[in-house]
Amino acid sequence: MREVLPGPARDAPGGVLMLPLDRPRPIITEAIIAAIRRQGIRVVLPRGWERYDARLIGSWLVVADLFTSAHPTGWLQFRVRTRIARLPAAVWLAAATFLAIRFPISLAGSGGLALFEIARGLWRTGPYLRSRIRDRAGATAGTAEPMERTPMPAEPEAVAP
Repeated sequence: MREVLPGPARDAPGGVLMLPLDRPRPIITEAIIAAIRRQGIRVVLPRGWERYDARLIGSWLVVADLFTSAHPTGWLQFRVRTRIARLPAAVWLAAATFLAIRFPISLAGSGGLALFEIARGLWRTGPYLRSRIRDRAGATAGTAEPMERTPMPAEPEAVAP
């Protein structure tokens, strides 16, 4: 059964989505991770003391960390921080360098492929992911009783986790 995300989602500065907190944060985070997996994005859960709630594999060269926070009271902040995957980028750079020594024209093709992979990963972990979560959060209301929450101002302030 698909877990319903609380909604509607609201945009906040810095690429943050704010969702009403009608259940405990870990339950909503699990529902968000399940929704991300259904979109075809690979999710790696943390093993212990990592700061993130999940690591997302956007493409071969892009990874992202999912952060959630139950602040301000009554709201869940959802943020994805995207970065270049260091080891795959170093492997690509070494392979492209060695290939370019023998075949200089290959640098254009491998560079174009790397740019495509970076753009694809940034899109999958950025605008595409936020729009899918926003759509899922606005779909239908959950059956859970909403927790007591304080009213949220018109423009929510995003707080970095």
